[in-house]
Amino acid sequence: MIDASGLPLVPTPSGGAALPSSTPASGTTSFSDLLKDLTQDVNRYQHQAQDMVEGLATGEVENVHDVVNALDKAELSFRMMVEVRNRLVEAYREISRMGA
Repeated sequence: MIDASGLPLVPTPSGGAALPSSTPASGTTSFSDLLKDLTQDVNRYQHQAQDMVEGLATGEVENVHDVVNALDKAELSFRMMVEVRNRLVEAYREISRMGA
C-alpha cells in the first residue's frame, strides 16, 4: 500500500496501515535511510515469498492463495523499487544536463 505522498505503508496490528516506523524522534528521515529501509523491505518480501513457495512445494503450506499473495507483494514491491531507481537516474541525468 502507498499513501497519498507516494510513501509505502506497512500493516499495523489493528489491520490498518502506517508509514514505516524507522523515523527518528526528531521526525525527519534522511533520504538514504528511506532508500535503505525500502530496499530491506523489498528483500524481506522476496525472502518471504521464496519461503512460501518452498513451503508449498514441501507441503508445509497448503493455502495456495497465501503463496500467490506473497508472490504478488514481492513482485509489486520490486517493481516499485525499480521505478524509484529509474526516476532517480532520470533526475540525475536531468541535473547533469543543466550543469553542462
